[in-house]
Amino acid sequence: MERVRAKLVAAVWVWQLPKRLSRRTAVSPIRVRRVNPPEMERSLLRSGQPEGAIKELEAALKTDPRQSQAAYTLITLYMRAGQTAKAAALADKLSKQSPNHAGFAHLLGVVKFSMGDYAAARPAFEKAGKLDPKLTQSSLYLARLDIAAKQLDAAKTRLDMILKAEPKNAEAMYEQATVASRKGDMVLAQQWLEKTAALSGPRETRWGVALSDFYLRRGNIPGALEAAKQMSAKATDELTVNLALAKAQIANGDATAAKSSLAAATKLPLTSCEIYKTDLGGGFGRRGGNQDYVHQAAEIAKHFVGTPVKLLWSREEDQAHDFFRLIAQ
Repeated sequence: MERVRAKLVAAVWVWQLPKRLSRRTAVSPIRVRRVNPPEMERSLLRSGQPEGAIKELEAALKTDPRQSQAAYTLITLYMRAGQTAKAAALADKLSKQSPNHAGFAHLLGVVKFSMGDYAAARPAFEKAGKLDPKLTQSSLYLARLDIAAKQLDAAKTRLDMILKAEPKNAEAMYEQATVASRKGDMVLAQQWLEKTAALSGPRETRWGVALSDFYLRRGNIPGALEAAKQMSAKATDELTVNLALAKAQIANGDATAAKSSLAAATKLPLTSCEIYKTDLGGGFGRRGGNQDYVHQAAEIAKHFVGTPVKLLWSREEDQAHDFFRLIAQ
C-alpha cells in the first residue's frame, strides 16, 4: 500500500490538477507521511514526462482500484495527453462509484465538454450543480453550453447569478463579454473584457491577451499594444503573451520590436527570426490589425525544426475567418 501511495505522490508532483477546477471540485487528498519516491518516480520528476506518470498511476489503480485521488489525477493526465476516450471511461466509472460526489460529476462533465459531447456534458454539470449548488464551475460550463447552443439569454442569466454571488469572478466576466459579442454589442463586450483584465492577478495574463486580441479585431492598435505590453511585464517568457505583443507591434508597423517578441515567444535567437513586411496597397487577405497567422506559423514551425514552413490560407478560408478593418466596421 505504501508503494501505491508513493507512486501517487510522485505522479501528482509531476502534473498538478488543473487550476480551473474550483476547490470544491477537488477530491480530498490522501494523507501520507513524507516518503522518498522510488528511482523510477524520481526520474519522472526530473523529466516531467506525462507518459511515465500515466503508467505509474495506472499501476497504482490496478493494485488498489479504490484510490479515487489516483483516478482523478489520471483522468487529468489522460486529457493532457489527448487520450480522451480513456479519460471519459475512467471519469464515468468514478462518477458511478461515487454517485453523490459533486466533484466527480463535474469532472465527467469537463471530459465530455472537452470531447465536444455537449449532450452528455450538460446532465453531468446539472447533476453536479444539484449535489452542490455552490459549485460555480459547473454553472460556468452550463453557461458555455448555452452559448454554444446560441441560447444567449439563458447563458446571461446564469452568468448574472454567478456574478451576484461572486462579483469578481473573472471567468464569468469573460463569458459575459462573449455573450455581448455574440449579440453584436461590442461596446458592452469591450467593457466586460476591460473589467476582467483590470481584475486579473499579478501572474494572470489570459484576460489581458484576450483584450489585446479584441482591440486588434476592432482596429484599436494603440489599445492592443498597451494591453500586450502590460501582460508582457507580468510574464516576459510566456508564449501567448509574446505572440500577442508581436501581433500588436506588427500592426503598429514596428517590425523590429515584433522580431524581438517573436524571438522571445519561440525561444530562438534574433538571428534566427525575420519579419518580412509586405507593402501592398488595397490588397485583400490577412494583412489587417490581427496578425493571427504569426502565432499559427510559429506554432507549426516548432514541430518541424530545420524545415522551412509556409502557412497559406485559401481564399475561401481567408474570407470565412478574416477580420474586418476599421474602415469597414
